[in-house]
Amino acid sequence: MVGRSSNRRYDRFREETSCRRSRMRRGVTLMEAVAAITLLSAIAAGLLPLISRTAELRDEAAHHSTAVTETANLMERIAVLRGDGQLDDAQLQELELSDWAAAELSEPELEITIADERDGLPHRRLTVSLSYRNAAGERSAPVVATAFLYGESP
Repeated sequence: MVGRSSNRRYDRFREETSCRRSRMRRGVTLMEAVAAITLLSAIAAGLLPLISRTAELRDEAAHHSTAVTETANLMERIAVLRGDGQLDDAQLQELELSDWAAAELSEPELEITIADERDGLPHRRLTVSLSYRNAAGERSAPVVATAFLYGESP
């Protein structure tokens, strides 16, 4: 019986320690919570500039895409005028940006030039240039489209 009583004591001791352990680890300690919050805030502080820069780049790309689209649309309008036989300098200077592009771009600046060139075949060089202000307030590099009009008298 000596063996059985020692087993009972051991079993009782094991039950008591397992109860103590379960009572001791029921939640998160204050230090663990502070450490987790500190770690998460450090990660968030590191990601905020990255997210901000990504948003700036996305907006910059959207403005550039708008400028490219508008420049291509202007070239197509000029091609229609040329096909109708109405292409002259006065009409070129009357061309304006679409309302959509004017609203999307900050201080857009449109320049349409036509130059006579005589190297080789006589032709005219038509250039459509569109620039705008970026988020920093600086003038962007212009988006330029060039067409060569052969067979037209300069």
